[in-house]
Amino acid sequence: MQIAVVGEIPPGDMGIAANYSIDGGEPLTVAQPAVAAESPTNNSVFFESPVLSAGLHNLTIDVIQTSSERSYTLWVFFVQPD
Repeated sequence: MQIAVVGEIPPGDMGIAANYSIDGGEPLTVAQPAVAAESPTNNSVFFESPVLSAGLHNLTIDVIQTSSERSYTLWVFFVQPD
């Protein structure tokens, strides 16, 4: 199985970043790029896990950088079974 985190990247150049951790493992820091367009970039994959074993898993998201101009906007989680 795999887990994907999907959201919206708002326009602007201020930083947006989050740490993603599966089952208490080492966090992976993912920074979202600057967006020069006037409209947000929709349906952006913020994070995709490696292939996980079947069963229950815990995904922790720690937003570590955002601004009043650019917020972290999570839309949906996708869980793809084997």
